[in-house]
Amino acid sequence: MQRFFVAATLAALLTPSLASGQTPPPTNCPVYETDLTAGQTIPAGTVRVSNTPTMLYIEIDTNDDWDLGVVHIYASTVDLPLNGGGNPVPGSFPYQTVYTPAEDVHVEAIPLSDLQVDCDDNLYIAIHCDVYDASGNSETAWAEGPKTWPGSRWGWYFCYTVCCDDLDCPE
Repeated sequence: MQRFFVAATLAALLTPSLASGQTPPPTNCPVYETDLTAGQTIPAGTVRVSNTPTMLYIEIDTNDDWDLGVVHIYASTVDLPLNGGGNPVPGSFPYQTVYTPAEDVHVEAIPLSDLQVDCDDNLYIAIHCDVYDASGNSETAWAEGPKTWPGSRWGWYFCYTVCCDDLDCPE
C-alpha cells in the first residue's frame, strides 16, 4: 500500500544515522509511504521517503511486534542490480546498518549530491531488513512497492521522484 502525503519525517544513510528517537527535519515535499512486510505477508512497520533541497530521507519505523537488526538500502538513478539468478543481493546494497541491540526506528539521510540527482529525477529504492520479534525469531522484510524482479526470491522495490522545490511542492 502506498500513500503520498505531506509530513515532517524521514531517513539517513552515508552520513551518520540520526539518533534513535530523532526525526528528520520538516519538509514541504510529498512523503512516499509504504508498508514494511516481513515473511511475505506479515505487517512489520512503515517506510517513509522524502527529501529536502539537499538530502534524501528514509525512515523505517517498525510496529510494536518487530525490531530492526539489519538494514540494507539501495537508492540510485540506476535500476536495481540483480545477480545471475535475477535476484537482488541486499548485502551489496550501498547503505547498510547493523543494530545490536535491535532498534524500533532507522532514519538515514543521504546527500542528494552523493546520488547525483536533480529536480524531478527518479530514484530506484529497495529496502531490505532483518527483523526480530519479541522471542528473538527473525524474518526477512522488504518495503513494498510496485516493482519486482524476475528471480525466485520475494520482495519489492519502487521509484521515488526527487522534489524540486522544498517551498513550492504541492500538498
